[in-house]
Formats: sequence, C-alpha cells, structure tokens
Amino acid sequence: MFLSFLFFLFLSPFGTIVLLPHIGSAAKSTREQMIQMSTKNQLLEKIQFILELPNKMKQLIEQNQYDKALDDYLDARQSLNKYAHLSSFKNIQKDCNEMLEQIKQYFYGQLANENLTTTQLNKSIGYLIRLNECPKNLCEKYFEMCEKKMNIILDEIRNETTTTKSRSI
Repeated sequence: MFLSFLFFLFLSPFGTIVLLPHIGSAAKSTREQMIQMSTKNQLLEKIQFILELPNKMKQLIEQNQYDKALDDYLDARQSLNKYAHLSSFKNIQKDCNEMLEQIKQYFYGQLANENLTTTQLNKSIGYLIRLNECPKNLCEKYFEMCEKKMNIILDEIRNETTTTKSRSI
C-alpha cells in the first residue's frame, strides 16, 4: 500500500542520501492555499467590477457605446442577482436599471432608423431580447422595418423602370 506521505531523496553536501518526509504534503497544502487565494482574488475582482459598474456604464453611454455598456451589465447581472439582498448591491442595481432604460430607448430608436443595415437591425433586436423585451413586439417592429426597406427598394426599382421606359420611347 502506498504511504500517505512522500519521501524525497536528495544528496547532502557530505555525499550521503537523505530522506525528506512530508515535502509532498507541504506542497499539497501550499497548492491548496494558492487555489484559495486565487478564488478569493477572483471574487474580489468581481465585486470591484460590480462596484464600478454604474460609473462605467454612464461613461460608455456618454460615449454612445451602448452595446459595450449593455455587455458589461449583462456580465454582472448574475452576480447582482446573487447579492441582491445587500443594500449596496440594491443601489447599484437601481442605478443600472435607470441606465438600462436609456439603453433600451437607444436600441428601440435604432429599430426605427431606415438607414440601418440588416446586420445592425439584427444586433439591436438581439440586445433587446437579452434585456428580456417581449419577442412578439420585437418581431412586429422587425417586420415593420423590413417592410419599409422593401417598399423603398421597390419604389427605386419602379422609378428606374419608368425612367428606362421613357428613355427608350
């Protein structure tokens, strides 16, 4: 049966072999302490990220980086929910909710922008879905915008056809 502790051999300065017991268990203990420290460090980084979140979101919104502000909030949402029972986290959530309303208005405004590409339109819809907006309403808005764009294209085609016919006559 394997011993519960390890012995390491090394050559002493006098040329003799020396057994060192418990180095393996000491290394295991140090490894476990490092893992605990790393876990605590990760938790502190998450908490720091959450504490800085309202100010960071505000700055990003001021810079018209709505998607980045929303991504940061979504990264923190699970932790905010986990610690919602703490008053400081409730205040952070309240501040974030106010900014989320601004972000929603921005993305809903994007849905009304006829110059938006299909990719940008899909991206705005995706963000609103991630904010738990009603998919049925978003589908209606999406199809309204697609219909507007299609009508614009059809009008352009009709105008070209009319122009081409009048030139050929």
